[in-house]
Amino acid sequence: MASRTVKLSQTLYALWWVALLFVHLVAATFFGFFAYFYQFILANKFNYLATSLEENSIGMKPETYPTIAFFHGLVALPHGLVILRMLTATLFYRSFAYTIEPLDLKAPMYSLLGLKRREKAEPAKLAAKVLSSDQALITGLRRLAVKIRRSVWVKSLFERTGLFGVDGEYFHLILFCRETFETSLQTNQAYRMSYYLPRDVINRFYVGLIVLNCWSTPLILRLYKRDEAKKRFICLICDCILDLVAAVGIPCAIIATYINDYDMEIQGFPMSFWYEDIWYMHAIHEFQILFVTSWRDLATRAVFSISMIITMSDIKVLLGTRLVSRARENQVVGMELISPEAKVSAQKQKSTEITASASAPTVKDIFSAASPRTASSRVTSMRLESMQNRLRTASLALKNPTYRRRFTQFVHTFVILWGAIVLSLHIHAESMPVLTQCLLQVLIRHCPTFEMPPTLQQFSNLKVLKVYNSSIAEWLVDSALTRTNHPKMKSLFIARVNMSGGVLPPGLLSPDFPPSLADVELSTTNLRELPDDLDTKWPPGGQLMFEYSEFTSIPDVVMRLLPYLLSFCGNPIDAIPVDLLALKSIRYLHIGDNQKLKALPANAILSTSLIQFYIERTQIAFFPSWLDPVVNVTLSQGRRLIRAVGIPYCEYAKPIYNRSLSDADAMAAVQAKTKTPAMLGPGGPSMLMQTSTSTRQVIYGAVKCEEGTEWTFFPLATEDEQSALR
Repeated sequence: MASRTVKLSQTLYALWWVALLFVHLVAATFFGFFAYFYQFILANKFNYLATSLEENSIGMKPETYPTIAFFHGLVALPHGLVILRMLTATLFYRSFAYTIEPLDLKAPMYSLLGLKRREKAEPAKLAAKVLSSDQALITGLRRLAVKIRRSVWVKSLFERTGLFGVDGEYFHLILFCRETFETSLQTNQAYRMSYYLPRDVINRFYVGLIVLNCWSTPLILRLYKRDEAKKRFICLICDCILDLVAAVGIPCAIIATYINDYDMEIQGFPMSFWYEDIWYMHAIHEFQILFVTSWRDLATRAVFSISMIITMSDIKVLLGTRLVSRARENQVVGMELISPEAKVSAQKQKSTEITASASAPTVKDIFSAASPRTASSRVTSMRLESMQNRLRTASLALKNPTYRRRFTQFVHTFVILWGAIVLSLHIHAESMPVLTQCLLQVLIRHCPTFEMPPTLQQFSNLKVLKVYNSSIAEWLVDSALTRTNHPKMKSLFIARVNMSGGVLPPGLLSPDFPPSLADVELSTTNLRELPDDLDTKWPPGGQLMFEYSEFTSIPDVVMRLLPYLLSFCGNPIDAIPVDLLALKSIRYLHIGDNQKLKALPANAILSTSLIQFYIERTQIAFFPSWLDPVVNVTLSQGRRLIRAVGIPYCEYAKPIYNRSLSDADAMAAVQAKTKTPAMLGPGGPSMLMQTSTSTRQVIYGAVKCEEGTEWTFFPLATEDEQSALR
């Protein structure tokens, strides 16, 4: 069979070599980066980005991150090895090459290992040696096994003229089946992108690429019907481009949008970004494309990635193993040019081998003494031969001019119709008006007397509802948030809002309250009490914020809601319930910015699940001993438990945070300060109240007193900036 190689000039060959190397480099970098990102950043238990993704139901569960990282590393590895092989081959030949020919590598390896090449033994002596030794039989079996593997698996399947080879007899049939499968996955990917990506440019580009790929197939087959090598080469190029865009290009385009917003210090996006209306809506949808969201999504990415590697390998085969200079144009890499003398030598060698085989053991003789492994190889060989026979039968049918013409027409019609359908659906979707059921976010701003309309119940895909700088005069049951009408509701934000009577309106107290609405944030309101049966209506285990409101105590119903994040920052509360501190569900507790809070309870049990305790800008000056067990836990995890900026304790312990002072000088300065009566009780003192030299690092590692670290969970300043009247 004649070799099908694309004939290129030295310049074009070099350009293709550089282009393929660049693609491998981009792919290796991309998949390697994602492997590192999933394994060492997102898999971190306290990573802020991982927490944000989980809260917004983006991606898979954190326990799957190591598996996802392993997959990306597994895909990056072949690209890295191919890069190494290309560079090594280029240095070896001192010209552009993709791989080193085994025959060219044999002599340097012998020289490197200091071995001498053995001369060929005479056939008669070799046959006698084989027949006279049991060890030779074992060696023959091993060689036969290797030969079977090479001849059956490699040659029949993966070599250039094999079943899946680029010069294979069934190349176009297999390519058509493979592209049909991949295009179906890419069409599904385009649907997901049109559903999630809010930026029209990326959607249109990807859909256009799919349509062009479908329509280019019949065009390529017609333009290059007389040049089989170029026809296959261009088909592979189109396939590779689409796989590259699907697996690498689209995620990179999304990453480029957010790279400037990423904070390396916290290894995530600052909290204020998650409260910006446009940024948030873009992020929670575009991250569905960027991150792996299901095992099916991971399998789809695997198909694109593996297909890209296979396609690039076939492209290199069509380009030739390496570049040969013009002075040696009579040498074609990958083919044997046989001179007349060589032919005579080959015929002589062939006759000698036939003579030797007369006295050597036959394959049948060896199989008669074969091991079970050899028998298994024979079964595998028979199965592969049967598969080839079936494909050969199909191929003979396709070689019939009538059947071949009909099959070609079917392929052309199929891909053209597929492209037309994808394009038509995209145009139809873009021409559709904005439907109420498609709205994801509702913003209500600057309404002095607001009455929630029943229209709210038509927004079945609503995820975020925000009311800012308004007075809610009426929010009745007929416009309530319900599981039936708002099954995807995620967050409720109410800021700078007055509510009638200082209580929650009926529209937020439906018995059919959405269970997915686990993020309720109120800031700067006149709310002063909560219904006692709120735990029977609102879902448990969420995050609740009632910041800068008019609560004088923390309602008991809050404990029954089992929040993992709770904030009563800025409320005139004078005592913390002991039951709240022992709540096992709570991880973040904020009771700061409250001058009425003068002391912590004398006796309490603090939950070990607590990660951060905010008491900043209060009058607390004494830390009781019940803090110590949790302080020790957080110190072992490298976290600072207590945020205490602006409290009397921090004024007393100020020398501890002066890094220019030694431990002895800092604690001596603390001892010199006069303790106030508030710093002497109630309850037993914590180790944070000690003044020994060894205590300095404990206090510094547990209590955050540095100015500028004040914190409120709801970023009111950010909301004021983006929602102000203009």
